[in-house]
Amino acid sequence: MRAVNNAPLPAPPVEPETIDDPEMVAAYADDAQQCIADMESALLALESGQNSAEALRIFCRQLHTLKGASGTVGLSRLAGYLHDLESYIEKSADSGVDVDQLLACVDTVRAQLSRLGISDAGAAAGSTSTAASPENSTSAPETGQQSATPGSMQNGDTEFFVRVEASRLERLMDLLAELVMLRNRRDIYGESLRDIHRELNYCAARTRALTSSIEFSGPATDAFVENTAGCDAGKTTAKSRLLSRTLDEVSKDTAELGHSLKEVFDPLSVDNAAVSHLIGQFRQELMELRRLPVGGLFQRLQRVIRDAAKSEGKLVEVQFEGQGARADRAVQERLFEPLLHLVRNAVSHGIDTPDARTRSGKLPVGRITLAAWSDGASLCIEVRDDGRGLNDEALETRGRALGLLPRGEVVTRQQLWKLIFHPGFSTKSAVSEISGRGVGMDVVDSWVKRLRGKIDVESVSGQGTTFRLHIPLRSAVEHAMVVRAGGQLFALPMHAVSGTSDSERPTSGASGSTAENRPVTLSRLLGCRVDHALRGCCISLRNTTETSGLNNRTIGNDVTIAVDAIIGVEEVVVRSLPSLLQRNELFAGVTLSGRAETVLLLDVRRILDLYHRTEHVIEKNAECVSFDSEKFTSGDDQSAVLIVDDSVVVRRTLAKKLRAAGYRIREATNGRDALAVLHAGAISAVITDLDMPRMTGTELLQEMKRQKQFRNIPVTVLTSRDDELTVSEINQLEPTAILHKPVTEATITAIINLLNPVDTLSS
Repeated sequence: MRAVNNAPLPAPPVEPETIDDPEMVAAYADDAQQCIADMESALLALESGQNSAEALRIFCRQLHTLKGASGTVGLSRLAGYLHDLESYIEKSADSGVDVDQLLACVDTVRAQLSRLGISDAGAAAGSTSTAASPENSTSAPETGQQSATPGSMQNGDTEFFVRVEASRLERLMDLLAELVMLRNRRDIYGESLRDIHRELNYCAARTRALTSSIEFSGPATDAFVENTAGCDAGKTTAKSRLLSRTLDEVSKDTAELGHSLKEVFDPLSVDNAAVSHLIGQFRQELMELRRLPVGGLFQRLQRVIRDAAKSEGKLVEVQFEGQGARADRAVQERLFEPLLHLVRNAVSHGIDTPDARTRSGKLPVGRITLAAWSDGASLCIEVRDDGRGLNDEALETRGRALGLLPRGEVVTRQQLWKLIFHPGFSTKSAVSEISGRGVGMDVVDSWVKRLRGKIDVESVSGQGTTFRLHIPLRSAVEHAMVVRAGGQLFALPMHAVSGTSDSERPTSGASGSTAENRPVTLSRLLGCRVDHALRGCCISLRNTTETSGLNNRTIGNDVTIAVDAIIGVEEVVVRSLPSLLQRNELFAGVTLSGRAETVLLLDVRRILDLYHRTEHVIEKNAECVSFDSEKFTSGDDQSAVLIVDDSVVVRRTLAKKLRAAGYRIREATNGRDALAVLHAGAISAVITDLDMPRMTGTELLQEMKRQKQFRNIPVTVLTSRDDELTVSEINQLEPTAILHKPVTEATITAIINLLNPVDTLSS
């Protein structure tokens, strides 16, 4: 309502003030930010004429609260100014208050707080102690709703609220990240204990078998000794029995040690699983604390829209949708500037004057809608107007005049719409207070890129324009699928993975055209070294696109990529990229695996964009997308020597010596595990024992000869057997060499001489 009284506004304090007690600064800043936000919202509701009496009452209540808080912390001049402002409103109550003047007073208070180092930018996210805004509401604030203060209760709610500094929440997240890394290491140690238990059981079984062999051969040996040595027979028999009993005791002791070890790692595994569950709950609760409703951000933008409309002489109403969508406070603060330019652009370029709207058959009051939704991985914000829409003809004319469009070529509407984000681009011939200089939309594009997001534009002539911002919500701790490609570990966020397969095609998530279902090697896509010795695994990535309308989401055909190996799902701690990689848009962060290997976290949306940009190349070059394991043979890209032996001592002795000689080593305890390693990673040579559980060395050689991709891999047999029958049988499988145990320096030298022709990669 417009003022008719001529009462002068109180003069703001001139001399600066300070808060004497540093411990009170944070609490006062929280109070002041919330009071200013509520005062501004109340004034905007008062101007719209919606429940004017209640809106003025809310304004006065927040003004009084801010006055009391200011006086409490020693800001006597500011408290005096707020007191005079209360008196001014009381005098103006009968004749009506001037909203413009009161908004100017709010700006004056904001300026006073800025001098104290207190910014109300945090009001965009609201206080950590406030409740979430309703999902849907109009621009008017709900009556009777106010922010909570320590120990306060509202509307019968018995739950107390506390204020938490944002820096403390970040510290909690850092501690959680350290806890996750510690848990991951404990899981690795648990797996190591399980492997040791398995080795102990196998050693016990071997010892029992040897005992049985001695006992079985004992009587025959004794009879032979009695016939040939007479008096020495008794001694030999006694030694044989003593050896048998000793081995039996060793076997039982080993089995008992294995049992004792199992009693340790089984509870440890259960505890680790419980810790993982608690960490997951802790992470979820902490994320909920850090992510606050966007309602406060929308309310700040409402003031921007109101001022812009008044400057342009237009009538605009604001509608909110999805105010309860949540995002980190830091993200919301960074979004304020690009959204500010978007809403000002909507007022200036989108909404017509009341007369123009009436002539086109529309209501004189234009509408701008701020809508939002969020999930665990992203935030989407839409700025929609019901204005005139983008003028494609004017965009093309201006774009060609500036040389931003190719000459003589037909351009699409999407190409035209992208022009508005070019620095210095504007279709307005006259410069106003808020538009015409060609700045603003390029700032939007720049900020969205900094947040690793994207912006979409949709426009219908005569009906309006929609700007849609997609912002990823990063977390310090994420669940990710860890894969290996080109010798490097990469991580894909689990929310983007729809299916996996260890064959040439994914098991799920793949539908649509043949071209999109054809697997593309991640190594080639990223420009990494491609290792042709690998069979490969497939992962389907969700190809999600957003269409017009809040929550109207269209899921496109999944994109299939092929990787060298799938390591598994891990809860990873995401850290910032090193300076050399920060400008690479394909990577979102870096982490360490449970085995302390560097893992690069991929930005899936950028990967999908890269895939679609190179799709025509993929169509022409089948080798880039075909993953035919039958074509793979050993070659220069192979990089590791595989040691296969059920003896821990033999494996570790060989591994230590060969690593010292410059070879990368992988290990397996039997033939079946060795085949899994062959399928999962690049292997240049194999050294194998013969007598092993589950699958013997002979069976491993036979299987390698059967599978084409492994036929040319050189195999050295290292065995304790030296009988002619065994040697003859193995020679038929054409190994590179047959060496005999025990492992000596001469054996190591012989192995290195055999490996020298093979191109290996130093560790």
